[in-house]
Amino acid sequence: MSMQRDWQQYRYTIRGRPLIVLKDEHGRIRDIRSGPNLIVQNGWEMIASHIGKSAGGQGAQYIGMGEDSGPIASTDNTISTEVASRIAGTWSSAVGCVTWNLSVSFGSGVPGGGASVRQAGNMTSATGGTMFAKASFAVVNKGSADSLLFTWLF
Repeated sequence: MSMQRDWQQYRYTIRGRPLIVLKDEHGRIRDIRSGPNLIVQNGWEMIASHIGKSAGGQGAQYIGMGEDSGPIASTDNTISTEVASRIAGTWSSAVGCVTWNLSVSFGSGVPGGGASVRQAGNMTSATGGTMFAKASFAVVNKGSADSLLFTWLF
């Protein structure tokens, strides 16, 4: 009996899905968007490099948003037409669960004049850094008094 295995059967995929919730100044939900994202080439490299790292390695904990309506690609490494500052999110996962999520909230006044948000990126740093994932979606018009909650599901 041969011990050789078909390693293709052990292929894994990672999928992400941002959930975007727009709320007005009174906390009422005005709009909800969700859709698939693309793990970019740098993100796959990050996964590979973190497999052998000890605890405390640099993870992709920041989410930023952009106004560019163009397509996204696996070679992207920035958030197109980025608006506002990236915000460090909160990672959560159940013990023994193979899924996790990252949540951030862009509160009222961020950005000051509002934004027509069409893209988001999951990054390792508040500026620069390595992009893990990027998503493109139908425009979410965030007014300056609105809050926008991003929950990235992986």
